[in-house]
Amino acid sequence: MSTTIINRAAAASAFSSLLKREKGIILLVSDVHNSRLLIRTHLSSAGHRVVVWHPGDNVITMAQEHQTDIVILDMPLLHEDGYVLCRLLKKNPKTELIPVVLLTEYFHEETADLGYSAGADDFLNKPVNRLELLARIRSLIRIKHLYEALEEKILELENTQNRLQELVIRDELSGVYNYRFFQQQLHQEILRSLRFEYPVSLIIMDIDNFKKYNDQFGHPQGDKIIKRFASLIKDNIRKVDILSRYGGDEFALILPNTSRQAAISVADKLRSVVEHAYFPGAKRAQKGITLSAGVASYPADAMDAEELLQLSDIALYMAKEKGKNQIASVDSVHDSN
Repeated sequence: MSTTIINRAAAASAFSSLLKREKGIILLVSDVHNSRLLIRTHLSSAGHRVVVWHPGDNVITMAQEHQTDIVILDMPLLHEDGYVLCRLLKKNPKTELIPVVLLTEYFHEETADLGYSAGADDFLNKPVNRLELLARIRSLIRIKHLYEALEEKILELENTQNRLQELVIRDELSGVYNYRFFQQQLHQEILRSLRFEYPVSLIIMDIDNFKKYNDQFGHPQGDKIIKRFASLIKDNIRKVDILSRYGGDEFALILPNTSRQAAISVADKLRSVVEHAYFPGAKRAQKGITLSAGVASYPADAMDAEELLQLSDIALYMAKEKGKNQIASVDSVHDSN
């Protein structure tokens, strides 16, 4: 019994909601007193809220301010041209979806052509038949609500697509870009550098002694360190810089329009930030968390993306050899040869 009552209540609620959606806000634009009064009476008696235009009022502004569902234009108007008003409503992005009904005493083919060309959605002959008026209005309100619902769904789909796209290019653990996206962006930045003749630098960095830390304290704790590390780096670079997880505890940072010397300064700043940062759970026995980094620049050091990546990797190895918590550049690579 209770289920039946709940279902009936739900049905009644849904029906009530449907009825409310069929009631609308109507902007009535007419300078004919008797016609305006009659139409307003018909619409109000059916539960619609009628907003009446007066000469000098801005139809576009009124339609927006009152969140109008339908505009009724009584043709012809003494003070405004109905076709012009209709065209203005349909050209404005904020009112283009509002249905426009034209009222006319002399409906013929030429009137229809002019009206539909101006963007009118429907016509009604005067004197207006009450039942026909209410039926047309109810139908147009339903159509408008369907358009609005469709727009909402399209927006939802676009947002979902954007979220999925982010998932495709983001590393799940660290939240920064993934290796695949890094490879794409590195080649694009090299091409952009070649086109606009500015340098692009690459920093490859990793967390010192991370494997030992991971083995000693476990992967969950290691994951926390990686997340914190990525967050620190991201918070201390420019918006145009591209931070990616290169693999494991290694990260790659692309610096557009940045020379090698400037990139070394950036890398050393990041090294200092990490060295002095608090990492939850990091043991003092490990002497805190530090990073080592290798730096190279295009076109000063490398001929292409592959060589830039190779030189940065070698420079990182040299930084490790120098004792970790170090920055090494392509100069270190050349000096060692």
